[in-house]
Amino acid sequence: MTPFYSVPLDYFNASAGTATIALGKYKALTSPKKGTVFLGAVRGPGDLGQLLAIDAGEFFSSMRVGTDYDIIGFDHRGMGSTTPTVTCFKSREEKDVFYRNTVFELGYTQPPNVTEDPFARLDLVLQYRQATSMFETQAKLCALNMPDGGASLKYMGTPTVARDIDYMSKMITGPDTPMFPDRVGRVVIDGVADPISWTTKHSYEWMDGWLNQTEADYDWFLRACIQAGPTKCALATGDNTIEGLKAEIQAFLDHLYYHPMASPNSTTPAYLTSGAARASLFLGILRPRTWSPIAESLKKAMNGDPTAIMNDLVPDPSRPVADKGDLYRYAVTCLDALPFDDPSTWPTAEQLATKL
Repeated sequence: MTPFYSVPLDYFNASAGTATIALGKYKALTSPKKGTVFLGAVRGPGDLGQLLAIDAGEFFSSMRVGTDYDIIGFDHRGMGSTTPTVTCFKSREEKDVFYRNTVFELGYTQPPNVTEDPFARLDLVLQYRQATSMFETQAKLCALNMPDGGASLKYMGTPTVARDIDYMSKMITGPDTPMFPDRVGRVVIDGVADPISWTTKHSYEWMDGWLNQTEADYDWFLRACIQAGPTKCALATGDNTIEGLKAEIQAFLDHLYYHPMASPNSTTPAYLTSGAARASLFLGILRPRTWSPIAESLKKAMNGDPTAIMNDLVPDPSRPVADKGDLYRYAVTCLDALPFDDPSTWPTAEQLATKL
């Protein structure tokens, strides 16, 4: 199978030209094969599907879909080896420098006493002012650095990707392939995002639904940690309770808010903030396979060594080329979410701070 397929750039305007979709294939091990499985956004918009099929094809074949199916992954519009590609930054290094020591890299720092500390709200407002300015800068960089001035970004949303799947399936397995819901074979849809909110709300409002079980998940993580014991979860001790362990971690985060921790030994020298520590914990809880190393990294930081956490959060200049580090996900978010009428309707830093 060719690793690239040409598809219409705009399915409603043939004169717009073509896009080139990069594909990866893991062949069925059993003959005769039963069909072909397309891997969509397995880990969410912005994932590199070509490499996913190649690197994880054996896992999906043996553990998920069966060895009698071809498995095809593809880089969605704007990402990886698919063209046109989102190229808002001239290089990955330029993006790293732009993010360095900002809320985009270190996370938002939550003041310990938002209702009691008169400076707490101002701190949040200042962080959101930085973030909104950075978002605006990124958008302008897309227009400045993309060859077409960013015009192709409008073809990178989820509806276009769905049409790409339908188009490619007909090319690969024939014109009668059942893909869309009215002529479906089998489709597996799995996700935690509310599809109604995804398409009818502004993106900054999505978090209301995404985070409504965060505390319950956190308690689950702590409970599992205590049950596993200190040999598998470094945060656990013999007399831990969920509330006791939570209080211990919270005290550390509160201390970090006022006293960020130097990290001279991390791959990129940096400093650990309470926002960065929260981000590490939050991202780790999303992936149960990482619970043990995340707990170990946090425990080391609580003992004075933040190196492991910072190495997870701060980009390593020598990381794999596949991590091109551009704004694929932002393109999808902007196109799928409810658009703003004009810049005057954008949320202000003050509104965002209040929402938090």
